[in-house]
Amino acid sequence: MALLNCRSLPKHQIEINTLLQESVIEILFLTETWINLNSEPDIVQTLPPGYLIKHQDRPSGTGGGIAIIYRDYLVCHFKDSPIQDCENVLFSIHLPPSTTLSEILVYRPPGQQRSFCNSLVETTSWLSCLSPNFTVLGDLNLHFDDLTNNIAEDLKKDLASLNLHLKGNQPTHSKGHLLDPIFTNLTNLVISYGSTVSQLSDKQHFPSFLRTIPCDEYQSRVLANLIGLLGWTWVGVLAEDTDYGQLGSQLLIDELAKYSVCAAFHERLPLEYSQSRINHIIQVIKESRAKVIVAFASYDFMFPLVKEARRLNLTGRVWIGSDAWVPVDFNFINGSIVIGIRKSVLPGFRDSVLRLLPSLIAANNILFDFKKILLMRITLLHYVRKVRFRSTAGEDVFFDAGGNPPPAYEILNWKITAEGVEEKIVVGIYQPGNTSESVLTLNNSLIQLGGYDQIPQSSCNEMCTVGFRKSTREGQGVCCFDCIPCSEGEISNHTSDCMYCPDDQWSNEKRDRCVLKYVEFLSIQEPLGFILISVATASTMVVITIFAVFFKHRETPIVKANNLGLSYLLLISLSLCLLSTLLFLGRPTDITCMLRQVTFSILFVMCISCLLAKTVLVLMAFQATHPNTPLRSGLGPKIPTMIVFVCTLIQALICTVWLAFFHPYAEKNMKSQTWKVILECNEGSPTAFWCVLGYMALLAITSFLIAFKARKLPDSFNEAQLITFSMVTFLTVWTLFLPSYQNTKGKYMVAVGVFTIISSSMGIVVCIFLPKCYIIVIRPDLNSRNYLRGKLQSLTSVN
Repeated sequence: MALLNCRSLPKHQIEINTLLQESVIEILFLTETWINLNSEPDIVQTLPPGYLIKHQDRPSGTGGGIAIIYRDYLVCHFKDSPIQDCENVLFSIHLPPSTTLSEILVYRPPGQQRSFCNSLVETTSWLSCLSPNFTVLGDLNLHFDDLTNNIAEDLKKDLASLNLHLKGNQPTHSKGHLLDPIFTNLTNLVISYGSTVSQLSDKQHFPSFLRTIPCDEYQSRVLANLIGLLGWTWVGVLAEDTDYGQLGSQLLIDELAKYSVCAAFHERLPLEYSQSRINHIIQVIKESRAKVIVAFASYDFMFPLVKEARRLNLTGRVWIGSDAWVPVDFNFINGSIVIGIRKSVLPGFRDSVLRLLPSLIAANNILFDFKKILLMRITLLHYVRKVRFRSTAGEDVFFDAGGNPPPAYEILNWKITAEGVEEKIVVGIYQPGNTSESVLTLNNSLIQLGGYDQIPQSSCNEMCTVGFRKSTREGQGVCCFDCIPCSEGEISNHTSDCMYCPDDQWSNEKRDRCVLKYVEFLSIQEPLGFILISVATASTMVVITIFAVFFKHRETPIVKANNLGLSYLLLISLSLCLLSTLLFLGRPTDITCMLRQVTFSILFVMCISCLLAKTVLVLMAFQATHPNTPLRSGLGPKIPTMIVFVCTLIQALICTVWLAFFHPYAEKNMKSQTWKVILECNEGSPTAFWCVLGYMALLAITSFLIAFKARKLPDSFNEAQLITFSMVTFLTVWTLFLPSYQNTKGKYMVAVGVFTIISSSMGIVVCIFLPKCYIIVIRPDLNSRNYLRGKLQSLTSVN
């Protein structure tokens, strides 16, 4: 059964006859026939064979009118109904053995809304009691889609109280309103073999609709999967201006998005022929970069477009058709791809039908007329929904929650052979898998696309070359993009996306592969390292030379004047301290990292403690010259030795704790400078590191204060002034060292440390030992006891 607002039966007689002949409609309800059939008998005569018509015309004037066209084998009865202010007829059909369906066909002209609704509800109330299978349908001229329309909403509620519910919610008017409703209490089972519209899977509105053909939702998935497998990302979409085309194409676009495929355009093929519309679509196709066009349309809609495309020689496109599409011009669209319902042969099916329905089959004719097989009631629906079996062809047969069968499609490549023979080659199959998902298998080697030796590319723009990545253009989706270079540390080689290199690698100049990062450490083979080791070696030789000079002139007054043993120990400590800088050069290891700071700090503390002992000894010697001072009995050679030992022991204990619990270790620093790996020593514990430096600073400051106090004592060879200058030099160098050390990275930080050690060590050598060497080597006349006595007497008389 079908309902149609024909708006003039004479005008659309041919289309209606075609509809009846090409469909399985057995009862067609018409409103707004706009005729008087008594004065136009030709319309009755021109109905397709096997059809009858019942009509009710408008009593006076033009417009209006209703009619029912039905098959002549149906047992139908017509009665007048008491509904006021409209044209209506009560129609009933008898289905053997004992089922009767009743329908009221209504056309209500505008006006008298409330009185009409009351009359319709009153009439329907008692008629529905007489017939359990009841339907109200027609053109009621009420906007049933408008929830603010009180009259329409009240009518729906009143009919719902009679168990008559609105079926469908799609617009029936060109302005998008639902004016032609169907209210029914029927829940009869309907199994369709041709309708694929996805909305019929909505069991809230179509609870008893099942089908043996997959719906457009599955077809859209197949098309999207196919396009994704063939590597196309930019396709055009054409759709006929019907529910099939518009709903199906929108489902397709949604599915394409899951494969990162975009629609270059989405054009409607008009219901009625329009040359301007066809020209517009042709122009869109010509201007688009899309080489692939998907047509969700049937023969009637595709014919004008393909005809015009052939006339303009619009070639170089790959056409993909849905299951309703038939190539209109096989030569023009040679190599197209079509989605077809998978066919299978059921062994024994014909023989079974011959045994069961011999009266319905003509001799030697396998075309069966099933139109007289009547619909079953809801009890049958309950069991049919639970049907599940395997056919003789080995295929599972069942209905899912939406009333759909398992989706099974064939991917057909339509082409013409060299001999001019038309062929449909199965190049792929879409069938249910072991899980809930279906699987598409495709044989690319069998695909031959017209005009192409291989599968062409269809994209919004060219793919990015290696070293570049996609940058989506604003407002154009993910398919249209610009190519920009990968950032430092990123590469792209096989894809259009940049990927980060591993931590120990960096991108090359072309950004197409990762290479090992440059490993940085202060090597003795590079200029900076060679200079530092040369300076340290030379400085050590200077200290050794001074030691040799002192040892050679050890019996002279200037050498013996300031504790010869401490001088020897100080020179040995300074030479070892300078040599300890070699531990800072070369590739860091865990051993060298633990030794470098500890060795330097202990040796340098020994140097400073020697200076402190010298200063304390001078100060104590002059303090002991005062009468009755207790320092006379305590003054001896053990005091300086004790000072050096204790001060160095404290530093050794600090370093021991540092090594025991937070020892330094070698590490690869990849964060400071991302393009290279810095091999450096991690101090383990910054607190321990700064404790070591802080203790050195404390000893240096103490030595400076004591030396500064003893700088004017009357001694011809008093070292207090020299120690003061050396400590000032030491503190100045290390004060400058701290900010420089913190603000440099990598090998330059190590270089700053080495330079600081050399500078502070040589500062002590220059300030303390260089003046003495000058006297010993250049002015030996000053290195005598007479000179010492004379200078001491002059100093005493001055004081």
